[in-house]
Amino acid sequence: MDLSPLGAGTAGVWTRRQADALKLSDEQIDHRVAAGEWQRVGRGVLADSGVVPDPLMRGWAAVQAGGGFGRAWAAGRTTARMLDLPLIDDHDPATKAKDHVNDDVAVLASRHPRHRATLHVQRLDLKAGDTVLLGGCPSLTLDRALPGLAGTLSFEALVCLLDAALHRGLIDLPRLHAVVEAQAGRRSCRVLRQAVALADGRAEAPSETLARLLLLPVLPGLEPQVQVFDHAMREVARFDLADRELKLAIEADGVRGHAGAQMVAKDKRRDRKTGRFGWMTERCTWWELRREQEALRARVVATAERLRRRRRPA
Repeated sequence: MDLSPLGAGTAGVWTRRQADALKLSDEQIDHRVAAGEWQRVGRGVLADSGVVPDPLMRGWAAVQAGGGFGRAWAAGRTTARMLDLPLIDDHDPATKAKDHVNDDVAVLASRHPRHRATLHVQRLDLKAGDTVLLGGCPSLTLDRALPGLAGTLSFEALVCLLDAALHRGLIDLPRLHAVVEAQAGRRSCRVLRQAVALADGRAEAPSETLARLLLLPVLPGLEPQVQVFDHAMREVARFDLADRELKLAIEADGVRGHAGAQMVAKDKRRDRKTGRFGWMTERCTWWELRREQEALRARVVATAERLRRRRRPA
């Protein structure tokens, strides 16, 4: 039996109905799953075993489960993953967040498919320009997906995503403000407006965004991506965040951190080098950014106060 049509053009995923069309019985389909030849990647959606579904496969799985091409579009978190935008609550060793199991799909408002355990359905009125093909998979545009993301992501995760989208040029501030205005009066508008107001495309990683959200309210002089030059105008360092007046730098580690003796030694050498130019560096780990915010904020504020006292005239 030629099964090559299954998954062709849909990133290697297919529905039971499509398998039925090739004259496979329900028993044969279930046997292939039970034997480990096929795997389930969604309700009624299958793929070959031995493959870890990537974002494109998951996008197609969501679309297939939602009704197929022309009837459903990847949305929200699923769209964000296909765009390789960070979702900090997908896999977080600090908070144990496991949002990676959830996908989002959009269908026309006239349709009424049911929510499923990990597939969340958004019923939308779509117009021209609201959808796009991402790697061939039908999806909402980022602009159209953002209101749904504002309703599902934690606030910190939403700002991290916006920072990344701005940094990569996937969207700009005028477009973000237009998205907010288009949502005026809707439930997601307030959250999205607040997130856009705090977004900054200079951040190069979610850890930098989290540090900024945590520390900027108490240290308003902090700026992202501050460069330090020597007397010959050669770049000595570029800090994640820094207060130029206090000469206080903040370096924020990502999920993987700067583990290992080699990285620790490298960080210390860098700190000694910038210290010769009068800079004090505070380093924070992903664990602190996610689980020990109050202690981290207190530590950095105490350092800032010591630096202020040193700079006061006697």
